[in-house]
Amino acid sequence: MAGAVERIEQDIAALDERVRAIAQEFHDTYHQYLTKLGQSVRQQLILASYHICTKGYPERFLKLSFSQRQNLQQSLQKLVQQAQVQLVELIEAAYLEVASADEEEDEIDEDEVESDEVKSDPMASDETDFDETEATDTPDSPQASVAELQTPEFQTLEFQISESQPLEPQPSGFEPLELPLNQVSAEQSEFQAYVPPEVTSASEEESPIAEEQKPTATIDVLDSPEAIAYWEERIEEGIVEMLQTLSHAANRLLQKASILPDKLPEPVLEVAAKSGLATEAVSGPPNLLNLLVETDDDDEEESAVTHIIAIQLRLSEIEFSDATLSTWRSKIRSLLARLVQLGRQYQKKQRERAIAEAEDAWRSSWFEE
Repeated sequence: MAGAVERIEQDIAALDERVRAIAQEFHDTYHQYLTKLGQSVRQQLILASYHICTKGYPERFLKLSFSQRQNLQQSLQKLVQQAQVQLVELIEAAYLEVASADEEEDEIDEDEVESDEVKSDPMASDETDFDETEATDTPDSPQASVAELQTPEFQTLEFQISESQPLEPQPSGFEPLELPLNQVSAEQSEFQAYVPPEVTSASEEESPIAEEQKPTATIDVLDSPEAIAYWEERIEEGIVEMLQTLSHAANRLLQKASILPDKLPEPVLEVAAKSGLATEAVSGPPNLLNLLVETDDDDEEESAVTHIIAIQLRLSEIEFSDATLSTWRSKIRSLLARLVQLGRQYQKKQRERAIAEAEDAWRSSWFEE
């Protein structure tokens, strides 16, 4: 039976090669897709802004001076340029997510092994009880580490391979989209008041030293179908979250420029940016949302209903408007289908290996009395 185990090991080694190959395909495909997506997002955001300024609120836009209009346009361009860069950076960020999840899972496994060893050794258990008070008070003690790992943030992650694309953003470790717009020329200083605070503070906090200390991870972390599936999910969730944050930042710019109504509450802008809200096809220009907002008027006792047109970047509409982008999305779906099949074969071979090794272990310890 040792030969059977060896043959299964050879089959698994061949599957490992296929995993590395499809991981490289995923990397290359997503790099091309995100690069093209950034270009399409730029076009669609500018087009949506153009529609709001010229057809949605032409009177408000005409009240701006020439320099204010130019500054608004340039700030919108800077906003989307930074988003283009960060879309491609989602690939590396997802690598870090996979590596971090693997480390947390390994730490949990090690703690479980140590816990089992302590339970099986009565002397070790007595020592643990004796030092329990002192160890609990120590921040770096093993007991403190175990307590931290038992929090929901560090629970073991279960990876599932799915053929469907995530439509809604899920909680993830991605940081909020940072779009530094404070690097404007002196002529644009007047327009700085239009830039949202959460957008302008990002670049000032980072230094070359901090950049060098950032953790890194490579494609080598994609060493299993589950890891590839988890990596792909992190990218998709990051895309949706980034489109929402970009939409919100663009709406804030338009509001600060007095294009959108000043009395529009911040929660309304946040809701308008949620791409998951518009699931039905609507007539009119893409990536725009028509809202009827009820606001309280200080001069009148009754509330007033205001019609709002806001930017809401939707991935489905962006892909629909770009044939090349749709082609890359189709290739991603094809790769996912292949990954599902490869994952099933991988699990089957691992099961066969476990059975063969168990049979060998049984025979090695069996003696006739």
